[in-house]
Amino acid sequence: MQKPLAGIFAVLIAAMLVACTPAGGPDAGGIGNAGATSSSAPSAPSDTPVPTSDEGSLDGVWAVQLADPQSSCIVVTDRLLHIAGGTASISPGVAGLEDGDPELTGPATLDGEAVIIHMQNPAPTKDSIDFSGTRAADGTVLGIAKAGGIHPSLTNGYTCEFAATLVPVAAPTTADCTVAVVQAALNSAPGRTRFVTLQNQATQLVCAGEWALAFAQTDLDTGSPTLEPNLLHAEAGVWEVRDFAAECASRAAPDEVLFACPVG
Repeated sequence: MQKPLAGIFAVLIAAMLVACTPAGGPDAGGIGNAGATSSSAPSAPSDTPVPTSDEGSLDGVWAVQLADPQSSCIVVTDRLLHIAGGTASISPGVAGLEDGDPELTGPATLDGEAVIIHMQNPAPTKDSIDFSGTRAADGTVLGIAKAGGIHPSLTNGYTCEFAATLVPVAAPTTADCTVAVVQAALNSAPGRTRFVTLQNQATQLVCAGEWALAFAQTDLDTGSPTLEPNLLHAEAGVWEVRDFAAECASRAAPDEVLFACPVG
């Protein structure tokens, strides 16, 4: 039975969280104050699933959390850090950059429980992040990050230091149609750069056999949360995120999860 999309969105919008808003213009260095430092302790981990991973490897997907999101001169809170083969990558928000978020890449090393990550993009703004932390018994990494670069105007630079926590995002091992499992499947999917949340089974998740439709919430840098429809298909006992536009065009999925497709 089809469910009214307007009703789902009405409930979701009423429950949305307010994301951080920029403090100052492009020359303020992004979200928060340029040059600001934070001595606050890293935030407590969310309910993000923690995987049982190779103790000698950092490979996987990590959600970045800040004790004080305003302490960072670039937007990294709730961004996803991908590490594969010892190479890390992240796409932070940079104030004033109109061509999309830059991708910063570089080495990630684990020495005992000490974690060192250096990421940068060479041009044009030469943004960089250096992170130094310690992996805790629960798998999270607590540490200090230093960020810097050149503003998109290329006239002056920015720099800041802030406490940060890296929380591992586990890829689910089942295709249970629950908010926890589907959220984990979405955040561990290749190519995703922002952490998304599912908070309400009744309004954000539609289950139809081996298919699922999830209205995932993303808190944008502008302070206006947005909802994104995602289609997932159970393959070999786990959820795989499918191309939403392609599935809408093919109509291979059941109508119960296609009602969110554009009309016409």
